[in-house]
Amino acid sequence: MDNACRVFSDIWVMRPGPSSRLPTRPRVLALRGLAAILAMTSVPALAAQQGELAAASRAEVQITASVAARAQVAGIADTALLPVAEAGTASALQRVCISSNSATQRYDLEASGDVAGNGFVIAAEDGSPVPLTLRWTAGEAPAEELLPGVPLRGLVAAQVLCSGETESTLAIHAARTAGPAVGAITLTVSPL
Repeated sequence: MDNACRVFSDIWVMRPGPSSRLPTRPRVLALRGLAAILAMTSVPALAAQQGELAAASRAEVQITASVAARAQVAGIADTALLPVAEAGTASALQRVCISSNSATQRYDLEASGDVAGNGFVIAAEDGSPVPLTLRWTAGEAPAEELLPGVPLRGLVAAQVLCSGETESTLAIHAARTAGPAVGAITLTVSPL
């Protein structure tokens, strides 16, 4: 029971008697005054307007709704890197759709995975690290390199819902190895 209710209850328990300083009538008025003060301070004001009794009556109510910002990554798939003979690397290109319901249509993107030094790696068959270079292109913006622990900030999601169109690109490049190499990268999209 909160203090206001406790005080109110304690007042009702008091009885007029020889030891009481207040006569009964002022005590009743004091109780009504205290009840009015408690009613004003503990009940929030309502914005609804009631209708009147009539053949047709109209009332209004104020409604406030809030929807949390959400984002979605769609169109990404597991990929095999294809060798590019002249560059000595293996590469793949993923076309990705980023959608968001945020008012700004902006998002932050962060990549995570296995790291060696300042970059991402995947593991060769013998366990040795194979360096990866990841580059992200959001819509018409220039490509930016994705680095471990360094999010790309304020990118623009081109649409509210992914409808089969791709708006962003993830380019993956790795040094070629004699045998297979495997690993995973996780992309985290946070709407702003």
